[in-house]
Amino acid sequence: MRKLHLAFLLLPALFINTNFSWSQEIDSVRLDSLVSLLTLQKKDQSTVDVYNAMTNDYLAISDYQTASKYADLAFELAEDLDYDLGALEALCNLGHINVAYVLDFQKSVFYLDQAYEIAKPLDDKNYLIRIYRGYTATYSSLGDYNKAIDFNNRALEIARSNNDDLLVSDLSAYGGNIYEELGEKKKAIEMYEEVVAIETASNFQNSSKAALVTVAHYYYLTEDAEKSLKQYRMALKKFERLKDERWVAYTHSQMAKIYLENNEVDRAERSGLGGLEIAERLGLTKEKCDNYEVLAGVYRSKQNFELSEEYQKKYDDLIAEMDVEVNSIIQLEESEVVTEVKQKTVLDRFINTGIILLLVVVVVLVSGFLGKK
Repeated sequence: MRKLHLAFLLLPALFINTNFSWSQEIDSVRLDSLVSLLTLQKKDQSTVDVYNAMTNDYLAISDYQTASKYADLAFELAEDLDYDLGALEALCNLGHINVAYVLDFQKSVFYLDQAYEIAKPLDDKNYLIRIYRGYTATYSSLGDYNKAIDFNNRALEIARSNNDDLLVSDLSAYGGNIYEELGEKKKAIEMYEEVVAIETASNFQNSSKAALVTVAHYYYLTEDAEKSLKQYRMALKKFERLKDERWVAYTHSQMAKIYLENNEVDRAERSGLGGLEIAERLGLTKEKCDNYEVLAGVYRSKQNFELSEEYQKKYDDLIAEMDVEVNSIIQLEESEVVTEVKQKTVLDRFINTGIILLLVVVVVLVSGFLGKK
């Protein structure tokens, strides 16, 4: 049975708009102007655009609950107005929120399917990439790696055709992570090498967050802990400067893991606690799991078995809670397949019965005709 794979290190960035800005603080002047536009109470496309802009602003600071409210408002109004692009932006954001924050994968697929139905006839490359990345995140988290690789490759194909090296780097990072989850370390490293080559060639100018941590992870896989930590520290400084606390929380967990393996237990403890404080404050499920797990190991090393068991239990409980959600989705998928098979079987029986009756009628008619002769 497939289970939720929290090792998917790039989940937070999978849905990022390709036309992104690295600013992670809400511009108060801009926000005030957006709010003032809403006070006009206009029910037109500009209001949808404002709702979507506010969704993106709140997602930038990981306030996914407020972001979700504005995304819902944007989608509802866009539907009423038949405003496809407004609905498309809202649906992509709702897909993002449900896979990266709420971890409701059934809802994520529901929103992505609707987004795809709008984006496909428009042939909008940027939105198609966002949607494909959303599917990649969802199916990777569910452990359906064949689907995840397929969707990631579709996004990569568009990026390569546009000669967009930075996006190729980003998507290769995702692809490598999927292959790593499959246990195909050699294939993963090959994809990570492309990320390293692109980023070092550009001297890490405009590198995505995923690319920054992927380079660090590459050095970890190739057993160069010193280079890996150096890269993670560089990434951490950037994330802190941008006030992107989600990536800060994640990076702390990865650094803590390396410190622990190097027997630098006190450093591992500081990093793990630092990452956990952010994850718990913001309600970041995946990052809580990452830091719970490493802290359980830290306190085992310190022979503080009470604390070790406490963090291990928190980790196990959270994993179990999320596995229930994943298993319910799998059961739903399986029941849909069974229903489809049953419907097909009934139809087949109906057709077969009809054919038999037709043959009987033909035989009777032929027999009557011959009898008359």
